[in-house]
Amino acid sequence: MKTKMTRPPGNLSLISPCSAIAPGSTYHGDNLGSGFFTSRDQLILDHLRLVKMIAVHVHKDLPIHVELDDLVHAGVLGLFDAVRKYDPEKQVPFSSYAKCCIKGAILDSLRELDRRSTTVRSSWN
Repeated sequence: MKTKMTRPPGNLSLISPCSAIAPGSTYHGDNLGSGFFTSRDQLILDHLRLVKMIAVHVHKDLPIHVELDDLVHAGVLGLFDAVRKYDPEKQVPFSSYAKCCIKGAILDSLRELDRRSTTVRSSWN
């Protein structure tokens, strides 16, 4: 039996606020549900605003040539990684874990774009 879709696909304005997974819940790693949106998909949709918020925060301190969309893309990849690696048994709310993964992925993407290595940068100071 198919369940009803919880929201129309592609309409991100209906995303609910960040939620946490309670320890002992059915979600863990790639455990997929049977509904239209799996628990993994729902978790990603619920945290897209967090990605945008972190990307905007990082973007305001960067040069103008760095695109916000590139930061959001890297943040979404970090969110995917967070969903894949999250372990509810560690007693940490998912949103806290996701924040670290998202910001880390954004910073890693900025490091890849940087033409100068950290050694060259440190020798300039």
